[in-house]
Amino acid sequence: MPTIIRENGWSVHIYTDDHVPPHVHVTRPDGYAKVHLASDDGAPEIVKIRGLSDHEAWRALAIVYKHQQRLLHEWRNIHG
Repeated sequence: MPTIIRENGWSVHIYTDDHVPPHVHVTRPDGYAKVHLASDDGAPEIVKIRGLSDHEAWRALAIVYKHQQRLLHEWRNIHG
């Protein structure tokens, strides 16, 4: 599970043996969010939350949004 980004206590991971659609796992010690890298309108979308407040989930989404192009590039490098 490569860590692609570390930012303000958050880590963004892409699992090497994962599945489509392109998504990342955003973690911190007390919680987790799974975020699809592009929804129908092209924006990232949270699809699973565990142990995070609404505010923390929005923070995770903001990190993915900020780095969306890099994360899509890394996803394609890992998964083809």
